[in-house]
Amino acid sequence: MAAAYAGVPHNNTFIQVGAELGRAGLVALHRIDRDGIRSLRRVTRLAADPACATDLSRLAQALTAALIGFVTGSFFLSCHDCAYHDILYTLLAFTLALAKIAHHADTQLGRAPRHVPI
Repeated sequence: MAAAYAGVPHNNTFIQVGAELGRAGLVALHRIDRDGIRSLRRVTRLAADPACATDLSRLAQALTAALIGFVTGSFFLSCHDCAYHDILYTLLAFTLALAKIAHHADTQLGRAPRHVPI
């Protein structure tokens, strides 16, 4: 029976990850997306300070929209390897870089250094 569905695309990315990697993979994908969005919200709040550059806030908002857009789109798309597309990992790399830049800008303002999780 499984051979009849070989090569047929999955309904969405989350079903694909759940089918291929199981619950652990699905939880890992959810946590990666959730932590990326949380990190960007933290950068947005940090950059809302008038002493900080407003470009960081705008970049964080744009990356948040892109990441939410990817997650929403991957819920409705049925392509062969959407779960392993480069764009998700590129957005997460930009998120990490922006969080590190915001952390550096925060320490330059004389605030106590904090851990920047992602």
